[in-house]
Amino acid sequence: MRLAIAVDEKGQELFEGHFGDAPFFLIYSLKTEGMELLKRMKNETPEEAFHGDLRKFEHIKALLNDVDVLVARKMGPNVRRVLSSKFKVVISRELLLKDMLAVFHRNAALLEEGKAFLLEGQELRKVQ
Repeated sequence: MRLAIAVDEKGQELFEGHFGDAPFFLIYSLKTEGMELLKRMKNETPEEAFHGDLRKFEHIKALLNDVDVLVARKMGPNVRRVLSSKFKVVISRELLLKDMLAVFHRNAALLEEGKAFLLEGQELRKVQ
C-alpha cells in the first residue's frame, strides 16, 4: 500500500492547508517492518480557476496514480471526487510527520474497512 502525505516545505510537518495546495507530497510504502519513503514530489498542479476545480483533481489523480491513500490535515471541496475514486483518505490531527507515521503503521490494517479515516492521538478510526 502506498500513501501520499501532504507536507510543508521542510517535509517534517503535515501541511496545514488542503491536500491539493501542499507544496510537496511524500510518497511512502507500507511495509511489515515500517514505513519506507519512496520519493518526495513537488506539487505542480495548475492554479485553480475556482475553488474545487475539477482540473486540479484530475491533475492530482494523474500525478498520484500509483498511490492508494491520501493523508492530509485538511481536504478541500474535491474530497467528494476523491472518495468516489480509488483513493482512501486519512485526515490527520497529528502535525509532526514522524508521529503520524508511527500511528498510521500501527493501525494500517483498519484501512481495509472503509474509505475515510481520522488519525487522532494514538488511533486511526473509520469515519466512512
